[in-house]
Amino acid sequence: MHGANSMAVPLIELKHITRIYRVGESELRALDDVSLSIEAGEFVAIMGSPGSGKSTLMNVCGCLDQPTSGQYLFEGMDIAHLDEPALARIRGERLGFVFQSFNLLPRTSAVENVALPLFYSPSGPSRRSERLQRARAIFRERYRGRGRSVATEKPARLTPWRRGGSYRSLCASLPDS
Repeated sequence: MHGANSMAVPLIELKHITRIYRVGESELRALDDVSLSIEAGEFVAIMGSPGSGKSTLMNVCGCLDQPTSGQYLFEGMDIAHLDEPALARIRGERLGFVFQSFNLLPRTSAVENVALPLFYSPSGPSRRSERLQRARAIFRERYRGRGRSVATEKPARLTPWRRGGSYRSLCASLPDS
């Protein structure tokens, strides 16, 4: 493929990634020679049987774990050379996860659960406030006329479909910056 985007640096590029866990004399190869390229704006699903390395791959991609060997480039930058504060900045400012089990705080509303990472953002209070207002507006627009607002409901009171679908919809709609 040729064109303006052919020179773009992939958002995530894994080259021959291996992740080995060692316990005593035992060795478990969670990832074995994995290569992957993800472009900005691309949607990717990681699927596989239990124990196939999906969580390990997500932990490596999310800068939560380091590969045993291979190279991980995030926006063209080799993450192997970054210290923990730099990795934390990437996690806080550039990466986001929607977990399969949702990991929701049961005593806070849907919009508060989604907005929680904004309070740890270095972009300052005015930017956080703006994004929180945007999150509330998205909830109001999407769930108008469906009874009590999903945005103000506590997760324990939502049906599993509304709990998952609503949160995924909101997460996908939040602006990147």
